[in-house]
Amino acid sequence: VGDVTGIQLSDGWYFVNGVIDAPLMELIVQGRIQVGSKLRVVGGELVSDRPADPLEAAKWAQLKIWYNGTSPAAWDERLGPVPAGQTLRALSRVHPAGGLVPRLLLLVQRCYPVLYYSRSSRQYYTRKQYDAAERRAEKQRDQAVQAAAAAAVQQAEIEQCKRWASSRTASPV
Repeated sequence: VGDVTGIQLSDGWYFVNGVIDAPLMELIVQGRIQVGSKLRVVGGELVSDRPADPLEAAKWAQLKIWYNGTSPAAWDERLGPVPAGQTLRALSRVHPAGGLVPRLLLLVQRCYPVLYYSRSSRQYYTRKQYDAAERRAEKQRDQAVQAAAAAAVQQAEIEQCKRWASSRTASPV
């Protein structure tokens, strides 16, 4: 196979020079992608410094394609645009250095509740636990305010009683 320095991509009529990432380069070196292979490309990026007709743009424009957005196409598949949503990639086939993943096939097995972290107690809470803790804290604050108000009223009554008692002993009857 030799060293691959670049590739040329074509839709059967026009061509453009291609820029590929390392995982795609590895597939070419292994011989899994060969001359004449049909590829389904999703999310390719046309890089050019100026607009031009397709025949003129082939001289300097490049199409960047990535492993995660490229898959083999059937030999009888039509070339050109395809309806959106036809390319799914399983999580096991995603390459970390393969660029963006256009569509991912996943199965959600379990949903966990949102957790809240309390810095004061250094604990994690679910929403229900967090709301219950907030209600308890609010109830404790209300009780503390009521206790402080009751203590202030009691102190005021004691002071009033002392003043009344001292004024009664001071006045002759």
